[in-house]
Amino acid sequence: GYWSGWYSYGLDIGNTNIPFSAFVEAAGTGLFIGTVIEPNTFASPALVELTADISGEISRETVYFDKVYHPGPDVHQEVIKYLGNLNEDGTLISGEWHAGQGMSFTGGKFQMERSSGLESEALSASLKIDRPDS
Repeated sequence: GYWSGWYSYGLDIGNTNIPFSAFVEAAGTGLFIGTVIEPNTFASPALVELTADISGEISRETVYFDKVYHPGPDVHQEVIKYLGNLNEDGTLISGEWHAGQGMSFTGGKFQMERSSGLESEALSASLKIDRPDS
């Protein structure tokens, strides 16, 4: 389904949030793939928006995924790692992201909320995830 969210650089409150939209679909039990679109904040000024592919997995309430931008002028191809927590009804993921190593290491926070589809157990149901009984 469709998700909307934001990411920020750094872990301090008050940083600028960069909005994004994503379409996510199941790719097997616990696995998912998707596409992200967001405003250009770092590549060639000729690009208004950036797109990227995401792929990941969910295990209970923990969500892991990688994001790789589609090629373009001044668009890096480095893998960006995301780690987040899924809320109980499967409609909100919050966590942190990071990319690079050593002096080029950067990271921040992110949050994404399901904006279409079933409201209850949305991500879990779409990904056929078994959750422990509460």
